[in-house]
Amino acid sequence: MDTVLQLALLGAVALSVIVAFTAFQRGERRRAESRGGVAPVASVGEALRRVPYGGRILILHVPAGPEERETLGATREDPEVAAALGAPEVRHVVLRASEDAEVAAHVFKKYAGEDPRGLSAVVLSAKGEKLSVAHAGGQGLAAWLPGVLRKD
Repeated sequence: MDTVLQLALLGAVALSVIVAFTAFQRGERRRAESRGGVAPVASVGEALRRVPYGGRILILHVPAGPEERETLGATREDPEVAAALGAPEVRHVVLRASEDAEVAAHVFKKYAGEDPRGLSAVVLSAKGEKLSVAHAGGQGLAAWLPGVLRKD
């Protein structure tokens, strides 16, 4: 009788864990939909932990100023950019120079191997290896980002 009770308790705990996990995943999906896009990951380290096998990490350096509002708006509102950032194998980190320009530039340089020039991006493998670096060169995010994330 003791074994039956233990198995029943174990089953109840497992079921409650599954229900809690499913509820969390649904909540995350609804929050992302209400924001109008996929939320960026808070740090490069977290992105490396969360990226699926064979996936990529995009580190986007956004300079301070009027370009920042346009760029961050495009990540939520432009369908091409949202689709590129929302791909299941992509995790992205946004480095905002308006919050701390020195730190944003340092983190970008650490992974890209070069200083950011305005709106810039570096794509990493799931292992943290640099795959490519791109600079907007005055273009809007929608003009160049989907091409940077395209897997050839």
